[in-house]
Amino acid sequence: MRDGVKLSTEVTRPAKPGKYPVIMMRTPYLGAEASPGCVNHPYWPLYGPGSRSEVAARGYVTILQEVRGTSRSEGEFHPVINEADDGYDAIEWSARQPWSTGKVGMYQGSYHAMVQWQAAIARPPHLVTIIPNMSPTNPDSGWPLGPAGTFPGLARMWAGNMSVDLLRRKLRAEGASAERIATESAALAKQVQGAAFAPPAQALPLATDPIFKDIPFYQEWLKHPTVDAYWKDAAVLDKLPTVSIPVLSVGSWYDVFIRGSIDGYVAMQDRAATPEARANARLVVAGAGHAINFVAANLRRREHETLGAYIGDITFGAENLFPEDLGIRWYDYWLKGIQNGVMDEPAVKLYVMVPPDQGSVGTGFWVTGSKYPLPSTQTVRYYIGGGRANSMTGGGKLALAPSGAGFDQFRYDPANPVPSIGGTFCCAFSPAGAFDQRPVEMRADVLVYTSEALTKALPVIGEVSVTLKASSTVPSTAFTAKLVDLHPDGYAQIISDGIVVTPATQPNAMGTYTIRLTPTGTVFKPGHKIRLEVSSSSYPQFVVHTNTTDPIATAKNLVVATQTVHWTGTSLNLPVAPVTIPPSALDPSHPANSLQAAIAAEQAARQP
Repeated sequence: MRDGVKLSTEVTRPAKPGKYPVIMMRTPYLGAEASPGCVNHPYWPLYGPGSRSEVAARGYVTILQEVRGTSRSEGEFHPVINEADDGYDAIEWSARQPWSTGKVGMYQGSYHAMVQWQAAIARPPHLVTIIPNMSPTNPDSGWPLGPAGTFPGLARMWAGNMSVDLLRRKLRAEGASAERIATESAALAKQVQGAAFAPPAQALPLATDPIFKDIPFYQEWLKHPTVDAYWKDAAVLDKLPTVSIPVLSVGSWYDVFIRGSIDGYVAMQDRAATPEARANARLVVAGAGHAINFVAANLRRREHETLGAYIGDITFGAENLFPEDLGIRWYDYWLKGIQNGVMDEPAVKLYVMVPPDQGSVGTGFWVTGSKYPLPSTQTVRYYIGGGRANSMTGGGKLALAPSGAGFDQFRYDPANPVPSIGGTFCCAFSPAGAFDQRPVEMRADVLVYTSEALTKALPVIGEVSVTLKASSTVPSTAFTAKLVDLHPDGYAQIISDGIVVTPATQPNAMGTYTIRLTPTGTVFKPGHKIRLEVSSSSYPQFVVHTNTTDPIATAKNLVVATQTVHWTGTSLNLPVAPVTIPPSALDPSHPANSLQAAIAAEQAARQP
C-alpha cells in the first residue's frame, strides 16, 4: 500500500501464459472465520463457475486479498476507514502486473461489497466495474450504524467476531502455541455469542461491556453513532455523482442491507457522473436473506434437491433464484468486450414474493422495469383507529379512510424489550426471513392494527414507510413499525420493519416522525389482511433505547416511558406497483407449481 503496509494477496491465474482481466475480492474474514461461505461458496463469482480456479479457466485472473489488519495482512484493522485508499492501491497494483490486461472488476457481498463502493469513490483509473452484492453503502445503512440515533445489534456481534481474529493475531505475535491460540479463541467466540443475546441491562453501558471494551474500532463507532465528520470520507451516497463506472447492484428483500443495495443503485441511476454510467446501472433483487441463507438459496437443484429453499418459515417458488450466469455475463461484457446481450436486458429485475394462504409453500414471480421504483408506482395509505390496540387481541384497525381523533398508549420498558423474530436479520446472529410474529403480538406493549380481508390482490413493491404522530413521557425515545401479512390460517408473516429515534424535546411534546421500513416485493393476496405493529423496541436487532438523552456509549439507566400514538396524522404508506400477477402465483395448485410441490414434500420429509 501507499504507506508501505503489505496485504496478503492470493492470485489465481489461467494456465496459459498471457494477459487477462482481473476479478478481485477483498475480505476481512479468512482469519476471523466469521463467514467462510462469503469467501469460498460454490458460486464464485456470482453463480457461474464454481471456484476461483474455474473462473481462471474462463480466462480471468482472480485475486483474493485480506484487508489491512486481518489474518496474514499487516497493519491495524479499522473497518471501512482504510478501504478506499487500500482498494485504489490494490486495483492499480493488479493493473500493472504482467499477467493483467489492465481491466479490473470487483465482486462479492456484505463487507466485500462495501469495499467495492469504497474503491469506486476513490476512482482508480483501472477499475472497470463492480458488483456490490447485499451491500451497506453509507455507514448508517445497517452496519456499523443503524438509522440516526440507533445502534444495531449486528454491529456488536460482528465486532465481537472480528475480535477473535485480533486475539489470534496478538497471540501469534507473542509466540503462543497453536493449542493456546485455539483454546482462547474458542472461549472468546463463546463469550461474544452470549454477550450479543444478553438481557439489555447486562450490555450497558456499551462502552464498558467487558467483552467489547478492548476492541478499538468498536469504541470509535460508539463515539460516532451518527454520520459525522469521522465518517465523512467513508460515506458513499453523496460521492456517487463522481463515479462513472457501470454498477450491477444485487440484493435480497430479507437482507439486512437491502436498504443499502437499493440506495446505491438509485444513486447511480439518478446521479452518476455520466449519462453512460446512469444508463448502465442495474439492479437485481430476489426473495432471499443475507450471507448463509442467501448462498444456500442459490445452490442449484439436482433432481429436486432444494437446500435452503426456505427463507424463514416459507418458500416462495422455484424461480426464486438469482440467474446462474448473472455475474459472469456481466464480467464477460465489461472486462472482455463479449457482446452477449446482457446490457439489452431491463435495468431492474425484482422477485415478487407471494405468501401462501396456509402452510409454508408460497409462490412468486419476476418483474422487470426501466428504473426503481417501478414506473407508475402509487402510494396507498392505510390509517389507524379502532381503539385499545394493545396486542393482537385488541381492537386496532387499519382502513383506507382516516378514523378521526383518538389515540392508543403502551408502556415501554427498556428492561423488557420486544424480541426480534426474523425479518432482516443477518448471518449466524439470528435467522432472517419470513417468521410468525404472533409471539410478540401477544404483548401489551405492541400496538396491532389490522385491515379487513382484501378482496383483490395488492402488489406492494418498493419503499414502505409509516408516518407516525406520537408523544412520550420522556424527552427522547424510539418507535418501531412492522408490516405484517396476516394469512387466512392466522400466521402473521413479517414483511418489513423499521425504527426511528425521536429528537430531544420536552416530555409529552407531540411530534410527527417518518419511519422508513425496509423495502419489499410482496403480494397481499385476496383473503389476507394487512397488519401494522407499532412499539418501541426490537431486541437484539437494535440496542434498546434507554429513554434518556444520554449518549449511546455511556447510557446505562433504563427509564420506563408511556408512549402515545395518535390516530390523526398516522398512516401506513404502501408502494403499490402496476404489475400483472401471473395466475400461477395466486394458485399453489397450478400445474406450473409442480416443482414447488416437490420442494415442499422434500422439505417436510427432512424435518425431524
